[in-house]
Amino acid sequence: MRKSTGKTQSGRKGSVNGRRSRRDRATYRVVSGGTSGHKTIVARKVRQKWGVSQKMMSRLLCTSVRQISSIETSGKPPGHRTQKSLKEIDRLREGLEEVMKPDYIAEWLEIPNEGFAGLKPIEVIERGEIDRLWQMIFFLRSGVPA
Repeated sequence: MRKSTGKTQSGRKGSVNGRRSRRDRATYRVVSGGTSGHKTIVARKVRQKWGVSQKMMSRLLCTSVRQISSIETSGKPPGHRTQKSLKEIDRLREGLEEVMKPDYIAEWLEIPNEGFAGLKPIEVIERGEIDRLWQMIFFLRSGVPA
């Protein structure tokens, strides 16, 4: 019988058959910014940057409040569509910060806007017409009257 050195065939200490244990993988994700740990932090940070509730964030991402809560608290990685939406919404916030005060953005989302035919900006996003917001940002950046 061979004496155990604490290392496996692959040379990693504490692994089974060259693979990390579930606990080690979870620690690795959070510490290294790997898969789900990093995405969970990003989702919460994006929401905090917007200064909105989980309910409003669910409207921005066209998903449920339960899914937002799950992404933020359980470490469960968001799906591909949600990841893509998070990135797009974060970019939109950055664009809006160039043309208005960051503290005003959350309030602005709920105010009907004549530029959007009386719709609130959040409703424009929910309808899948986020390009209208980008067009508004473009005109405000360039100084061209709309």
